Amino acid sequence: MFSNRDAAHRRVDALAKSVRSKKMISRRNMHILVTGGTGLIGRHLILRLLLLGQQVSVVTRDVAAARVALWSGLAQQQNLDGIDAVINLAGEPIADKRWTEQQKQRLCESRWQITECIAD
Repeated sequence: MFSNRDAAHRRVDALAKSVRSKKMISRRNMHILVTGGTGLIGRHLILRLLLLGQQVSVVTRDVAAARVALWSGLAQQQNLDGIDAVINLAGEPIADKRWTEQQKQRLCESRWQITECIAD
């Protein structure tokens, strides 16, 4: 049986492979903003991005868990100048509760709200 950690590694590997195949990460260093970067997937993804030589900034509530450049929130940022890519992993935790229709709606809305903040 696979652990959550194994599952997270597989998901991060798949995401990294997808990103590389689409040439989103080139040979040049990129500045990548990750929201929710201290969660299960974010921790592994950030490590992989750093190993690929990318500059990573993280928006997180858990400052102690992050080991890279931090933003305390999106509201303080006037713009995303200098950011080459954004990966949004923030939102309602997916593993804490049963996936009722109401919980599924909360999951989606939490991610849409953050995406709207980033886009604005």
